[in-house]
Amino acid sequence: MNSFKDFYDVSKLLGNGGQQGVLSELQKMVKKGWKSKFFDTEKYTRDFERLGKLMWEVYECRGENDMHVVM
Repeated sequence: MNSFKDFYDVSKLLGNGGQQGVLSELQKMVKKGWKSKFFDTEKYTRDFERLGKLMWEVYECRGENDMHVVM
């Protein structure tokens, strides 16, 4: 599962009750050293930490009429 289409196809199978077949395919992929940007935990952690820091900065700098957008 290395593309959005792969992710979509698996989601569709799961939604249609094909859990056993999907589970079998996922197990095969994991055994092959499966890599996917959808499950990049290191990147997720970095982004989550960055977001937390940005939210704290906004909290510390807030004023009564301040409005902040964090992207």
